[in-house]
Amino acid sequence: MTIDDRLAFFSENVEMIASGMYSKGPKKFIKDGESRFCRFCQNGESKTSFKTVAHAIPECLGNHQLILVDECDICNKYFSENIEDHLDKFTKPLRVAGQIRGKNGIPSYSVFNIKELLDS
Repeated sequence: MTIDDRLAFFSENVEMIASGMYSKGPKKFIKDGESRFCRFCQNGESKTSFKTVAHAIPECLGNHQLILVDECDICNKYFSENIEDHLDKFTKPLRVAGQIRGKNGIPSYSVFNIKELLDS
């Protein structure tokens, strides 16, 4: 598949629902409907809880505003501990260069950080 094919596939199959900078300002909530069902596991409030703040774009990428209302605590924990942890490590050099403020501030590198990343 060529790059042009990939771009065509993306533009034909992905609908942009929002754009903007989500680093400062009031929280913006995304939800599907009135009743609370997790958009990932489909469990409702009778089977799971919705107490943690679920960021639509991970905080490590600079999102402090865009919040998913329909993500349960179990799915949020899974994404946080598995997917977002890897994304955090993978994008760290770019976030250092771009000075992107994540959950714990702007990341930095040291010799120890590089060794830690190589060992993981």
